[in-house]
Amino acid sequence: MLFIPYGSKYTAIASGFAWRRVVCQHCGCDFVYRVTSSAEGSSTSFLWLNKNEAKAGANTQANSLLEKQLIKASLNICCPNCGYYQDYMVKDIISNARFLRIGRALLLVIIIGITVTCILQYLGFNNSISLLIAFVLAIIILLFRIINYHEKDPNQDAQNRINQSYSENYPVLLTSVLMQKQGEKKAENLEK
Repeated sequence: MLFIPYGSKYTAIASGFAWRRVVCQHCGCDFVYRVTSSAEGSSTSFLWLNKNEAKAGANTQANSLLEKQLIKASLNICCPNCGYYQDYMVKDIISNARFLRIGRALLLVIIIGITVTCILQYLGFNNSISLLIAFVLAIIILLFRIINYHEKDPNQDAQNRINQSYSENYPVLLTSVLMQKQGEKKAENLEK
């Protein structure tokens, strides 16, 4: 295959953060948390014409994608005052746990199916019977796991999460603290 050069492709990466404000449904605490994201944009300068416009186009696209991602971005963050998750966060946590639970159950079914099939074939059963027995046994175990599963309430251990300090893993501030910090920065900028 013959490669024919046609121009240069430019790529730009933009990253940033935004604050999400939450008023706790349980205790009324007003807090914010930080979401971060990054996005990549690209543009091509055909026949090496308009290189600067291509670079600017890549930057514009990256910034536009970043802005859209930051608008949609959210985290499941507990209240710093009472430790509770908000109702919409609980739904998200439970649906993520359900997805993982189904994946683990299917993996268990596959492992049990393969193991039982190998054992039955070793004992002298033919392929069809051993596969049928393994399949039925795996379905029974899967149904048992689904029926006996009780979803854990994410707010069950809320007391253990009270008064966590701001960190990369817990990017939460009280709204009043954020406003105070932003006011200090504005004051510093005015003094310069």
